[in-house]
Amino acid sequence: MNKNHQRAFLRILVLALLFTALGTLILWDYYKVNRDFLELKTLLRDTRYRAIAKNELLAARFIGKQVVITAMKSGEVIKTLMLIEKRIITEAEFVLKLKQIQHQCEARRAVKG
Repeated sequence: MNKNHQRAFLRILVLALLFTALGTLILWDYYKVNRDFLELKTLLRDTRYRAIAKNELLAARFIGKQVVITAMKSGEVIKTLMLIEKRIITEAEFVLKLKQIQHQCEARRAVKG
């Protein structure tokens, strides 16, 4: 092989490595996004199925770092999800946060009503 062939082979090898690295980074980022938002996607999918199956109107509200699923007619909080926090919260913390969310929902309903 002469020098021109060696350079061409080296260029092809470098381009192949670059494309492989780029594809790997894209797949790694896709995996991270799916891992980080799996709970949110599951919650929203379950909410949609429940709304269709029970023929009720549900609302997903994003309040700070929480997602709150409420029934539109009764205002009842059905489910909550804490976003970003990866720690386990105690039952007392959960109850306190749930009461805060219910209070916020009632305040909004009072303003609208």
